[in-house]
Amino acid sequence: MRKSMPSKKSIRAYWAKRLVALGKFDSVHHGWFLNDACFACRMLWSDNTPDGNTERCHILAHADGGTETVDNLHLLCYVCHKDSEYLSGKAYWKWFIKRLPSDGIISIVMQSVDGRRMLANQLRSKFNLLDPCNKQRI
Repeated sequence: MRKSMPSKKSIRAYWAKRLVALGKFDSVHHGWFLNDACFACRMLWSDNTPDGNTERCHILAHADGGTETVDNLHLLCYVCHKDSEYLSGKAYWKWFIKRLPSDGIISIVMQSVDGRRMLANQLRSKFNLLDPCNKQRI
């Protein structure tokens, strides 16, 4: 039988000083940290769910021997959780250390058709590229 997951409060308490030492937050008293900000991108996404902004995420996946203990769980927003779902152990840590707030925003843009179209148009314009549909310069 599986043991129940630790509470978000206990996960946040365990990681507080460690996240400050890693440079993810300025202080354990930082407003974003106290208000359920994502450990990775530090963003507060408004999803209006009863369980809050973040989801519990395994650092070392179950398949790789990971446990459901506070030292193996991070609190991530849905964007970072989705972006890191296939990472485990060292690969997860490498991703986590490099993750910036702007990365979450870019992920959201790239997940939408309109966002990809907008980005493609901006890149075509910036680099004077041909529009693939009508073969003319934009």
